[in-house]
This record gives sequence, structure tokens and C-alpha cells, in this order.
Amino acid sequence: MNTPVVSTLKAKGAFPEDNPLFVGVRGDQVNHYLEKCDLLFAVGSSLSPGRFSHGIPNALKKTIVHCTIDELHVNKVYPTAQAVIGTPNSLYRPLLQMRRAREVGLQERGG
Repeated sequence: MNTPVVSTLKAKGAFPEDNPLFVGVRGDQVNHYLEKCDLLFAVGSSLSPGRFSHGIPNALKKTIVHCTIDELHVNKVYPTAQAVIGTPNSLYRPLLQMRRAREVGLQERGG
């Protein structure tokens, strides 16, 4: 998955900052990706303005998948298309399994 990653200040360091997919915590580049995305995975964030420190421009036009341990955060600020209640691992493991299955399928087809 070549997906840009934005972090919050509290989660800074959870994703390697030297990874080329890391966009940052704040600034124009972060705002650019939040503006342009059509699908947003919010993992471990409440998305509350005081904590997330970013607004999500045109949120109603985006598909938001929200993974949080607190179900009270879902749909609190932005509409959520899909909620995953649990730890970030409850989202990452199935995504990685789907990715591996896709890669195996592509290899079997010669792609």
C-alpha cells in the first residue's frame, strides 16, 4: 500500500518518520493530503479538533474508516463510513492479510 501517513503529535513516532510515505504532523503538506484524499483511515485518533489538530476538509465527500478503542468517538465530529472498535492491531492485521492474499493472487496469475 503506497498510502501517505499523517500523524498526530501524540502518536508521533508510531510510524517511522524516515519512511518516504510519512507526510508529517502539521503543515501545508499534511493539509494537502487531507484535502486531496477520498478515503481516510483514522487509526487510534478520536478525530476531535482539540486532539487531532487538523480539520478534515470536505469530510462529507470522503469515506472515513475510523478505528478507535472508544465507540463514543465514532461519528462524534465526522461521519464514519465504517467503524472498527478495538486497537490499531484489530485493523492492521486484517489489512495486512488482505494485502498478502492479493499479492499471492497476483503472483499466481503472473502479475
